[in-house]
Amino acid sequence: MRRRLLASSAVLAALVLAPASARADVGGFIPAEPIDGPAEAIHGVDLDVARDGTGAVVYVKSVGGVGHVFASRLQGGAWQPPEQLDAGLAASSQAVVAAGDGGKLAVAFVSGGSLFAMVKPAADQPYTPPQLVSSPAINPSIDLSINDVAYLSFTNPAGGGGGDVVVARKDRKATAFGVVPTALDIDPAAPAGLDTGRSKVAVAADGVALVVWGESGQVFARRVFERTVSAAPQPVSVPAAGPFPGSTADVPDVDVQDDSSFAWVVFRQVFLDAPGGHSRALARRLVGSQFDPPVAVDGLGGFPSPDSVGPPRVDISGRGDGYAASASSVAPFGAVLKDKIFNAGVPLGAGVAGAALPVAATDENGDGLVAWQSSDQTIHARAYTAVRASRAVQAPQPEVALSSQAAGLSDASAGLEASAASQTAVQLQQIARTGTPVQAIDCLRDQSEGGVVLFEIDQRIMRRARFGRLGRAPPVLVPIPN
Repeated sequence: MRRRLLASSAVLAALVLAPASARADVGGFIPAEPIDGPAEAIHGVDLDVARDGTGAVVYVKSVGGVGHVFASRLQGGAWQPPEQLDAGLAASSQAVVAAGDGGKLAVAFVSGGSLFAMVKPAADQPYTPPQLVSSPAINPSIDLSINDVAYLSFTNPAGGGGGDVVVARKDRKATAFGVVPTALDIDPAAPAGLDTGRSKVAVAADGVALVVWGESGQVFARRVFERTVSAAPQPVSVPAAGPFPGSTADVPDVDVQDDSSFAWVVFRQVFLDAPGGHSRALARRLVGSQFDPPVAVDGLGGFPSPDSVGPPRVDISGRGDGYAASASSVAPFGAVLKDKIFNAGVPLGAGVAGAALPVAATDENGDGLVAWQSSDQTIHARAYTAVRASRAVQAPQPEVALSSQAAGLSDASAGLEASAASQTAVQLQQIARTGTPVQAIDCLRDQSEGGVVLFEIDQRIMRRARFGRLGRAPPVLVPIPN
């Protein structure tokens, strides 16, 4: 369900969880296949995989010194040849994609300062021509529900205060987006949706969207019903953590269950528990029209905090299971959402100082992973296996290196992403910088092997590993002090 913006790409990697009947026994790395290259010509990569395993990767590739949008579809377990989507348009950037069952795709990108959208109604149907959605526009985010309703949030930089958050909707079985006439901003004169306050959107099975964004140093959320903006926007950031005043909040991420009544938002907020304060990763559950109290998911314990965190990420299944990822200056954390409770984050390994930038992904079985940039500047991950019949919180499985220094040092700031399917589970997209040209590559999905199937994509190395179930730790809730 998650959609994320990325930057430059040289290497992609993926992880797949096999069906529950087999996944505890065996898993391994299998070869990948090239998609496009050379690496230095590619940037702005985004990936999404639907529940049936179809999907696409979109990216911007320099052609004659001008950036253009390309897409490679995942169909029948294989990546299809790249297709240019923006022929005849000016230089493009910020490409995003959302995938639905049956090969459905919704793509958006910025070209010449304007926002365009395209739709592929099914695997055997062509893309619609680029549709001009809005101009000017920046920072798009897109999501597609399991019932083919799509929303596209973005920022109008000509809006009040230098930025308004706006949303457009595509109806079920339609191929065009219509802009909702009302901006989502709390204060029309305040800057919204800019820089680390860019918006994110998620759409439930019933076609209701939830948009989160940063405005005036705080984070807000607002539902969109068809083409009507909710009259009850909600503040997500909080005024204080116990005796420590809250300060600026930003980089929100959001995901919703199939039932739009339930959603989770994660965000970063500074609390003045020391000179200059510390930033923490918080999660809040939206139930109906109200948010539950915030919970810390960053693994730093109580307050005063010993460190600060970077941007948090969240991914949940349609049933409400999931994971959050965050990182301090030295370590990544993974937090498990089980039985409607986000448990405290636990350290997963060593990260690049201030640049671990972890991501989370969840499949519809509740299995998933957290991946991050390790201290040796390769990408590492730890998988989770959910046991629905147990109330115990699943522990992360052993740490696995998904890339190698031989393929080049990773640069997670240029993009590290994950997406999930239903039975094939999790695909991880990684970006690395190398001194020599390499292709941007991804992998075949595979349900034939049991266990966790991990793909290292460096064109040279294939590794295999076995995975077993680990002991379960009791749930631990770390609430924000009153």
